[in-house]
Amino acid sequence: MSTDTTKAMEEALQAAVTRMTHGDKAPSATPTDPIGLLMALLPKLLSNDEERGDLVEKLEGFEKETMVPLQEQVKGMRKQLHRLARAQDEVLEALRELREQQTAVGNAVLHLADQMARIELLDEPDPQDDYVEPPAPRASPRRRPGPR
Repeated sequence: MSTDTTKAMEEALQAAVTRMTHGDKAPSATPTDPIGLLMALLPKLLSNDEERGDLVEKLEGFEKETMVPLQEQVKGMRKQLHRLARAQDEVLEALRELREQQTAVGNAVLHLADQMARIELLDEPDPQDDYVEPPAPRASPRRRPGPR
């Protein structure tokens, strides 16, 4: 039974209880508690001249039609919530590991910054100041072409 069908059945039951309890007047708030709904219906069911067997059959039918599918849905939701909780634990563990790695990287960067602050950078001399011309290359003695 789908959630929409169950919701529609609950709304129909609430409307029936409202009509039985208040007549044509609609109350300001409808009860949402299934046990409260059943307790509201029970005196009306008992006040009729029906046999107790019919009442028991109706209650068993109500249990089979409504409660059993709801119990199955609750079991399914319980399993899904358990899986979701496990997945959430795994994600939290992964986030803890990432935080530890990020802390380690941050500490390494701070250490590197401290080390770089200790280094004294020397300025290179300005090429225009005290420029010394490099020595000219030596001219090798040339031989004149001629007879040997």
